[in-house]
Amino acid sequence: MSEGSIRYMLSTRFHYGFPEDCIAIVLKEALKGLLDIHNSGQVHRCFTAANIFVNFKPSPMRNVEIKLAFAATGYESDLECPTEVVEYDHGPHPVSTSVPPLLIISEWASAPEVYDTLYDGEDHDGNEEDKCLTFQSDIWLVGIAALELAYGNIRVNSRAEFDAMINKIRKSKRLPNKLEYLLEEIMAEESQKYGKLKGAVESFLKDKLKLGKKKGERPFSKEFEKVVLECLNRNESKRPTVEKLLQMPFFQDAKDLKWFKRCVLHAKGPMPIADDG
Repeated sequence: MSEGSIRYMLSTRFHYGFPEDCIAIVLKEALKGLLDIHNSGQVHRCFTAANIFVNFKPSPMRNVEIKLAFAATGYESDLECPTEVVEYDHGPHPVSTSVPPLLIISEWASAPEVYDTLYDGEDHDGNEEDKCLTFQSDIWLVGIAALELAYGNIRVNSRAEFDAMINKIRKSKRLPNKLEYLLEEIMAEESQKYGKLKGAVESFLKDKLKLGKKKGERPFSKEFEKVVLECLNRNESKRPTVEKLLQMPFFQDAKDLKWFKRCVLHAKGPMPIADDG
């Protein structure tokens, strides 16, 4: 794929994430591939920004393609010849408290039912893996991919911090301007529990968290937030199917690939969508 993966594009040019209308285009195209995979009775297991690829065809029509990679191929929903994609050796799971690598985000940010079953430090057989890796666990990863596209990265120090972040988003039913602000709020609350936060520091954090949060202002649309919240439902039975996701207004009203080409491929530089504060 000529332009590489969406994650590559985020890491090199769009450090603060894509504009929301481009997020809709990327996810919609990837969901079309996921729909065909699910219709064939298979589970993707690794729906991430690293497995969504962009290809620009300079001739004859100068078309743009966005494809979801599946296993060792770039999945083509129209059954054209697949494009090979490099498979990576994930290596051992990290045991330190450093930021988990995005390369294995489908593991450390996996659905609760998957993480609690497969990544609890014990050995598991294939039956347990097949039971917890389902269409619903794929949908959870769609929500995680949406966050990565919106913010450019997901930097947490542990699964506990990740869970706290997701719980905060679910509780508030809206997305913050920046994930860093939300994580700082979580850290402040944890410090308060143990009486370690001085008044001056607490006031500073509160002021910082208010940046870009004028009354009525939302950094993202309610339609996008609804997609994320539906995908990140802790109860897997309440997560939508791919078909239902594609029927949601966020995707029904999505712009076409020409818009993506204009705003992303032809952009001269990074397009941050959040104020650095």
